[in-house]
Amino acid sequence: MKIFKRDAKANDPYEGIECGDKVRDTITGYEGVCIGRIEYISGCNQILVQPKAGDGKEPQSHWFDVERVELVDKAQVAVKSRRTGGEVPPSPRQGPR
Repeated sequence: MKIFKRDAKANDPYEGIECGDKVRDTITGYEGVCIGRIEYISGCNQILVQPKAGDGKEPQSHWFDVERVELVDKAQVAVKSRRTGGEVPPSPRQGPR
């Protein structure tokens, strides 16, 4: 079992882990691909881990504190830059009618 202590001088709240990287929770052994990251004002930053599907069932993803998670392999899934709806200003017609 291993919990990683974050270096106070480090400026990366996710310890170099990016979406698409393969990671493992050091306490439970839960392993999968990082599909999300969240940063809280309290400093309790978390990583969402999605395991590989098996037995025809959709696996459950789980949130883990970043200090519990270790990097297994970089860029397991290619994440490309793309334009999303968040960058597009809303049209005047959208909203309550």
